[in-house]
Amino acid sequence: MSIIGITWNKSVLVSFEPSTGVITAKHAWLDPNQNFVGLAYDYGRNMLYALSQAPSLNLYSVNPLTRDVTLIGQLTINGDDVSGLAYDPLSGSLYTLILHLGTPLRTDLARVNPDNLQITVVGTMANVLGESLCWRDIDGQLNAYTLQGSGSWDSPYKASIVTIDPTTAAMTVVFETPYHTIMGLAKKPGENAYFSWVNWTSHFYADVDLNSQQITNLGNSDPVGVTSGAMISKTFYVAPAPNLPPCSFTDNECLGL
Repeated sequence: MSIIGITWNKSVLVSFEPSTGVITAKHAWLDPNQNFVGLAYDYGRNMLYALSQAPSLNLYSVNPLTRDVTLIGQLTINGDDVSGLAYDPLSGSLYTLILHLGTPLRTDLARVNPDNLQITVVGTMANVLGESLCWRDIDGQLNAYTLQGSGSWDSPYKASIVTIDPTTAAMTVVFETPYHTIMGLAKKPGENAYFSWVNWTSHFYADVDLNSQQITNLGNSDPVGVTSGAMISKTFYVAPAPNLPPCSFTDNECLGL
């Protein structure tokens, strides 16, 4: 099962295998001066959307066929940062999580209109920080990770995977993971399970099964470099980057890898 994601250090859109930790294709180079925390796919328009973290909070579109990257604009939020991006095919909206890092912690679930960047706060999840986001076609719900406190990778605060009602932001905990830093929800088609990235005593991708509440370690993530919520399952075609002008060097140099 291939995953498409954005590398953290140079913002390259790549395809990779989470089981082996190997990049299988390179597609496009987004803004290398930004770090991306969300990636979503609109299969009605055949368009990818990517969201960068604060202070920029820029929303981009990426055409999977032409690989054209377009800056849509900057989100205006009442909060400190954002995390995650999910596309709702029922309303044509994007969802993101707005983080409030003060005391007490809270996270707002918000809808984003990709055409005009209008933001509508659906509701608030109190006393938690939300990370990553994914739409579930099977029941029209959202999944995310939440934390009750920030900290380093070995923090005593462990992330829980939760289900969120997109109409009210009501949150239900599915189970608590053994990790503080676990991000990304690339849904496995036809399964109640995800691929995620884990920062623990090593860095690796993991299979997160919501039915069994088990997490299985997969490939080493260091050779890939996709280490945030900007990852989704590759269930659609994305053109590889050709080694053609204006790229006058190798693919690696052109794409910043």
